[in-house]
Parts: sequence; structure tokens; C-alpha cells
Amino acid sequence: MRLPAREELDSMRFSNIAMILSLLGFAKCRLCLPMYAPSFTSGEKGKFVISHNESDIRGSREQITSECIDRTLRTLRQFLGLDVAFISEFEGKNRIIKHLDVEGEDSHISLGQVIPLTDGYCLDVVEGRLPELIPDTGLVAAAVAKPETESFPIGAHVSVPIPLSAGGIYGTLCCLGVRPVPGLGDRDLQVMRAVAELIGSHLDVLLHAHRKNDIRRVVIERAIAAGLPDIAYQPVFRLSTGEIVGAEALSRFPMEPARSPDKWFAEAADVGLERALAELAIRRSLTRFLTGFKAGLSLGLNISPSLACEVDLVHLFEGFPCDQICLEITEHEIVEDYAALADALVAVRALGVRLAIDDMGSGYANIRHVLKMKPNSIKIDASLINDIDNDPMKEAWLAGIMEFARLSSCVVLAEGVETADELVVLKRLGVHFGQGFLLARPMTVEAVVEAALASRIGTEVAPSAVF
Repeated sequence: MRLPAREELDSMRFSNIAMILSLLGFAKCRLCLPMYAPSFTSGEKGKFVISHNESDIRGSREQITSECIDRTLRTLRQFLGLDVAFISEFEGKNRIIKHLDVEGEDSHISLGQVIPLTDGYCLDVVEGRLPELIPDTGLVAAAVAKPETESFPIGAHVSVPIPLSAGGIYGTLCCLGVRPVPGLGDRDLQVMRAVAELIGSHLDVLLHAHRKNDIRRVVIERAIAAGLPDIAYQPVFRLSTGEIVGAEALSRFPMEPARSPDKWFAEAADVGLERALAELAIRRSLTRFLTGFKAGLSLGLNISPSLACEVDLVHLFEGFPCDQICLEITEHEIVEDYAALADALVAVRALGVRLAIDDMGSGYANIRHVLKMKPNSIKIDASLINDIDNDPMKEAWLAGIMEFARLSSCVVLAEGVETADELVVLKRLGVHFGQGFLLARPMTVEAVVEAALASRIGTEVAPSAVF
């Protein structure tokens, strides 16, 4: 049986490593990068409710890509039989070590290290003063002249630029050994170039996302600088009497790009300004509602479960009548830790702030949300109120919720009331409060107060913070 010639063995070796690098190192990245889980945001008339899904997915994609690059770097280093492999990004007059794989623990290079471009081999390779492939640095005069060759030491070196699709280079992919490796050849260099091109294609995706986020961040910051969001207030009615008992705060962004408030808040979340924009909206809602508080009206404020755990609500509510504030927890985000959420709300509930479960019947959790959070109020999502007069199933469901609310001492508020027939059903079922375009559209706080005072004429119910 004829044994393969050395050239055939080399050919098989290079074919195998190319396949391994392509399939093992990058297949998972190519499968995972385009994946998007559903992203749920409220979009209900400007409520400042943010879903973390898109930003979480983007972070996951970056993590997966980074892990794939690290794995490929190790495979490449081991294949070449060298001691150190790294990827450096060129930034100004420096290069930054972004990915690193080392044989053992002893290395002169560390992850995140900033190195002047004039130090080392990388810039000389890119500008052609040193060859990309150096099996023995002692045989290359320009390499011998570099102080790092002896101090590191560097006995063998392979370095190639990482190209970007838009032109230019990201930095370099480098592998080096402390001793010469005479067996390094042109096909090793071909593998290095192929890997660098693959890495460049994935870095392109991430760099594009970061550039896009930079632009989006500027847009959000511009909106904040312009004094946005504006706040409108949609009145909340006691259905049995027609009295206005309070209002829900809704954000408005009257500037370009024209889009719904939920998209503004979702984008703020994507660029790390979620908390800042939400705090600003809450503070502005409270401050502008002072005349409403003085008139005995309550104010509903929306917040996502995650933000409720992050924001210092006690500080935000300081100086305002907490017994006239209703904090509405959205259902459009998965609650991973109900105990942590409940703990985060203990202090504000102790101040007299009421808790409502918003958009009941949509998004995540539903009745579990209610059972875990033990709210004072349940707000029924507009989708379950729409056409309820023609849908016995919806009416039966709401009748069950009313019985649950009676036994658990909760009040119920119907959102999105838009027809007189819907209102008739809600009154018949004993729903306590309602809001929607049939009753009143969002308006200024001055208009809310004026309408509220007018609604009290002839009623026997004194104004109180109840919803």
C-alpha cells in the first residue's frame, strides 16, 4: 500500500484545517447572527414602556461572534504550532488587543492592551517593511533590528491585515512563536488570509451596528436636548358617575424622525439611554401635573418591570403626593424574578403609591402577573374591550375578572373604550373605571383639570385617588 507523499499529506492537512475553521469556527455565527426573537413594546398611545429584547439580542450576537472568533483563533494557533495568536484593532496611533489566545499563561501581551503602532511588527507588515510570513526572524534583517524580537522573544511570525468590506482594514491577525518554525509556508499564509477575511466579514456586521447605534444615540440625545418628551394626559373616568378621577401620562415626540413613542423608547433602550429617557418622562409627568394633584386627581405612570428594579422611584416621587400616584407595571416584558420586582416596589408602596398591572390580557404573564404582584388595580387591555358588545367570550372573561377583583379587593379599569355599546357592557359588568377616545382624548393638564371640575357637578362622590 503506497503511503501518501509529503505534499499530499500537507494538502490534506490544509484542506482539513480550512474546513474546520470554516465550519467549527464560523458556522454557529452565521446561523445565529440573523436570528431575532419577538420584541414586544406597548405602543399604546405613547406609554413609556421599553422591551429589552432587541438590545439583549444584539448583545447576544456580539457575544456569540466574539466566542466564535476566540475559538477560531485558538484553532489557528494550534494548527500553526505557534505560541501566541491575537487580533489587534488599529485606532489612531495605537493598536488595541481585542482577541488573544496564548499557549500557557506566560505572555507579554494582555487582552485590551494598548500598544503604539510603532512597536512590534504589525504596522511594518501592513506597510510592507516586513513580510507577512517569517518562519525564522533571525534570517530577516528588518526583524532582527526590532527590539521586540529579542525582548519578547519572537522566533517566528505570521501577520495579515483584516480587510473590511467598505475598504481599509480593521487591524491585523497575528500569530507568533518564541522559537523559529521552519515548516511554516505559503499555504499557512493562505489559511491566515482566509481566516482574516472571514473575521473581517463578521466584524463588518458589528461595526455597522455600532455606527448605526452612534447615529441613533445622537437622535435620542437631540430629542432630550430639545426638551422632549412632551407629556399629554388622558383622563380616567369613574364609569358609574362619569366623574374624571385622574389621568394617565403619555409621552409625545413632535420631531423628526416621525414615529410612535414606543419606538422612541425602544431605540433609547438600544443605545443605552432607556433609563435616562424614562426617568425624564416620569419626572416631567409629575411636575406638569401639579395642578391636577391640587384638584384631587390621580396620575398613572407606566414603567417596565426591569426599569422598576433599576430606577430610584422613591427619589423621583419625593415632594409629590404619593397617595395620588398609580404606578402601572406593563405586561410586555418577561419578568424573570418576581421576588426582586416586589422587593423593589416595597419602598414606594409604603409611601402610599398604588400599583396597577397594565394591559391585562396582552403580552406576557397575564393572571400570573396579578397573582405575584398583588396590585391595587387591574387595567384591561384595549384589545379585550374592543367589540366586547358583540363577543360573548370577551364579556364572559371580563365578568370573571370582575369577580376575581371583588374577592381580591382590586379595582378594574378598562382601556380603549371607543363605542357607546362597549361602554354599556362595561357598566353592566360593574367595571370601575375607563379611558378611551369615546370618553376623552389625551389633552393638556389644564384641560384635564377643567374637565374634571365640570364632571363633578351633580355627583355625590368626592374626588379621591382610587384608580
